[in-house]
Amino acid sequence: VNFDMCWAWPKPAQKPHPPILMGGDGPTTFDRVLEYCDGWMPISGRAAEGPSLPEKIQILKRRAEDVGRDPDSINITVFGARPDPENLARMEEQGVDRVLFSLPSEGTDTVTPILDDCAKLL
Repeated sequence: VNFDMCWAWPKPAQKPHPPILMGGDGPTTFDRVLEYCDGWMPISGRAAEGPSLPEKIQILKRRAEDVGRDPDSINITVFGARPDPENLARMEEQGVDRVLFSLPSEGTDTVTPILDDCAKLL
């Protein structure tokens, strides 16, 4: 493949750069998060064998200490969290820093009331 001349701005070396988050839950995910990223972004409700989300957060924080990285420097952003107060309070207690809500691919009549409900949680 031969590409025509192209430009990309801002350059990746921009400082400060936008936070780099990595999703995933594979065996090497935490290695990559610790080496290259500012945070980890698991998907809420993904039932998998093995540790629960709070256990995985603790594993990641311990692994950060093991490699000499400040565990508090790793942001935890959960994608697809349920927008209800009890769920959000539980996630905060578990060490989640930020949540992203899912929205249906529907028209404004469907999405606007959902956004209004989410706004009440802020």
